[in-house]
Amino acid sequence: MKKALLIFSAWMATLFIAQAAHAVKAAKPPHHQTIQTIGCVDTASGNEIEFLNCDASGNLTIVTVPGGSSIAPTNGVVDIPTAGTSVQMPSLTATSCSLQAPVGNTGNIYVGGPTVTNISGANEGIHLQPGWSFGNIGVTNLNQIYVDTDNNGDDVKYLCN
Repeated sequence: MKKALLIFSAWMATLFIAQAAHAVKAAKPPHHQTIQTIGCVDTASGNEIEFLNCDASGNLTIVTVPGGSSIAPTNGVVDIPTAGTSVQMPSLTATSCSLQAPVGNTGNIYVGGPTVTNISGANEGIHLQPGWSFGNIGVTNLNQIYVDTDNNGDDVKYLCN
């Protein structure tokens, strides 16, 4: 029990030092893996947003954004009426969005920027088969994302916050 308490105390001290120093060495992710930012809203300090991140050198950092606010999750469905013609997603303030091709779609959807095309075009986007999803797309507005399809009338679902 004393050994477990000592390990826990050492772990807590490390967290305290990391928060106080705002820069501590952290392990780099394995090859071909990405680093995910962890964030929270501190409502006691005027809705500051605090992010815990790891930079390219492996340093653990805490970034505070004063006066931020959280964005409630919003979801919806967008129809893609014409295959081969990209559709801009609706305007929605966001920090991160996930997209899914509904299981009932006839074919794939393609995700990208304003020039995205389906499989027949010159700028084929990231393709999602029916039931597949693509998540954590960092955007400030959902309308920065465009979609296309191989079949008229297929849809795309979104979830943003």
